[in-house]
Amino acid sequence: MIPVSQSAVFDFVGDSRNAPRWVWGISDVDAAAPHPLRPGDEVTFQLGAKGRILESRWRIEEWVPPVRVTSTGHALGAQARLRIECRALGPGQTQVEEVLQYRLPGGPLGLVADRLGIHGILEMQARNSMRRLHRVLTTGLNDRSPARPRRARGPRRRAATGEGADGR
Repeated sequence: MIPVSQSAVFDFVGDSRNAPRWVWGISDVDAAAPHPLRPGDEVTFQLGAKGRILESRWRIEEWVPPVRVTSTGHALGAQARLRIECRALGPGQTQVEEVLQYRLPGGPLGLVADRLGIHGILEMQARNSMRRLHRVLTTGLNDRSPARPRRARGPRRRAATGEGADGR
């Protein structure tokens, strides 16, 4: 549950320019991404994966403010359908649900890969995204906010080496 109104949550989630602030793995969004979105619009995201930057293209299929946005796309060879739904739980309280249906390439090998770990990775990514969304909407902070300054530390002490180190 996010202690923010349904319309405010949907406005934030539905603005693709905000995706790098809360969606785990998205590092950037195409500057030409339309806003507000409409069915048929296409958005290209940049994904960071194992030190590489990859593109992921998505098409808006359904746009129902302030409740739901559904899109289809592909990333890393997989085809997917993503539905994000915002449900009002009361004044200033919203439940966000993200449902990702996907099909990996490779036929039977893709199914094996899914069972051996891809599914768990995607679930972890979704949980991280929901945590980040909550944090951004309730505090304004996110992983792209300036980091807090580190405490100053004294110089590192190194073991004495060389002549005279053993007391001779």
